[in-house]
Amino acid sequence: LPTHLELMPTTMFSYSNYALLYLQRAMEQTTHTDLQTLTEELVFKPFRMNSTSFVWKDSYTDRFAHPHVKGQPILKVRAEKPNASRYFYTTPTDYCLFLNKLFVPQTSRKCLAPLTLEKMLQPQVELHNGLKWAAGIGLAEEKNGRFLWQFGDNEGSKSLAFIDPSADLCVCVMANDAHGVD
Repeated sequence: LPTHLELMPTTMFSYSNYALLYLQRAMEQTTHTDLQTLTEELVFKPFRMNSTSFVWKDSYTDRFAHPHVKGQPILKVRAEKPNASRYFYTTPTDYCLFLNKLFVPQTSRKCLAPLTLEKMLQPQVELHNGLKWAAGIGLAEEKNGRFLWQFGDNEGSKSLAFIDPSADLCVCVMANDAHGVD
């Protein structure tokens, strides 16, 4: 992994695969456990995310939506080792379970200390049109409340999640096409 930072943290938004790899390696070295085992124990099983993994499982074969670009299928790698920056297999249902557990007040209190959640939702970077970036989640401050969002953009697939914590609402769209949620 590179040791040079191109941007100082909190100065602007820029997605970085390396940041996720650094975090993965730090977690693995601190706990002496690989990312897949760690997340299964701490997140996937307790949250009942039965269709989520950082590694490919044979049970995904018959229900996997193959990504496409301009109508042409893309061969999706079936990860054998966890890589937080590249491979994450999930469903809209499981992803909403995760987001609800973290960000909807009635359930987040059971998962995170209030101060931890507060710090996670502190704006770090101003984007545009009132949108902000916090610790891994987007924020939209509107006159009728705060809304959270997250997106995914991999070759041949896109996703968008929207969370309204005050209404206990999470909507997640996952598309297996490069223009899926444009």
